Amino acid sequence: MAKIGFVSEVGSSGFGIVEPGKTHFSITVVLVEEGTGREAEARITQLLYLWLPNGEMPDPDQGIVRKISEGLQDLDFTFHSLLIDKRKLHQKSPLQYIGTFHKFMAGLIYNNL
Repeated sequence: MAKIGFVSEVGSSGFGIVEPGKTHFSITVVLVEEGTGREAEARITQLLYLWLPNGEMPDPDQGIVRKISEGLQDLDFTFHSLLIDKRKLHQKSPLQYIGTFHKFMAGLIYNNL
């Protein structure tokens, strides 16, 4: 059966890596079976509104993480994630351009599915 993917990107895709918090970039894909996509999306949305009403978790609160994890336990999904340390990329590579960077990262995650 076909799968549906939900993609999330976090971090700065530019090369301004001298500032704290700008050194890494993450891309994650959550895969669900085609027939369960709406159910999974509704459950995730419900959990986010319940436990993260502002859309953010200011501090790593293990209690909230546990509650969200418990709410996701009976959903059938897989996820693939890439974390890129931009300090390891060559500064003169084509990846310094945002469009090229995003296409390359999307290709990496797609080829690893």
